[in-house]
Amino acid sequence: MPHPMSALNPQDIEALHSRLVTFFLDTMTEVELVVLYGKEGVLADIRKNVHVLSESYEEKGVCLKVQANPGTLTALKQRLAS
Repeated sequence: MPHPMSALNPQDIEALHSRLVTFFLDTMTEVELVVLYGKEGVLADIRKNVHVLSESYEEKGVCLKVQANPGTLTALKQRLAS
């Protein structure tokens, strides 16, 4: 039986945070995306809505390595293709 947690106990807060982060990261997929220059709106949405692991600037656009849930990645890829 799990022990009760308290919002007043810093160790309990850290334990809960760790469990939540692990849960959400386990459901995410890591991919590389290229955002062409001129699609700054998509780039801003990526930075706002997904976990960006790395970012570099190439001749064609911004290369990103990101982690996101599959549904978010599908939507982003559709926006990038249009």
